[in-house]
Amino acid sequence: MGIDICKSWKSLSVEERQGAINAARIFNPKNRSFLVFLQASNLQMHHVYVLATFVRKCLSGDECIIEQDSGESRLAVAFKLNCSIF
Repeated sequence: MGIDICKSWKSLSVEERQGAINAARIFNPKNRSFLVFLQASNLQMHHVYVLATFVRKCLSGDECIIEQDSGESRLAVAFKLNCSIF
């Protein structure tokens, strides 16, 4: 499994980035997955950026993502493709 990193991670400290990469390596999901740091703006605007490489490899366009937070809570999340990035 490869780890793709978004350019917006530049706003995180080196320790935060390394911690996230280590967590991604330890976490061994059964299904394809991605890791996102949720910020206040994500919750207010109800959006999360997902890497285009993940979308191209793993999603067809009419699917639902099951979000799971660190506390094991799960939530079904619908998504839409932003065609301007392709």
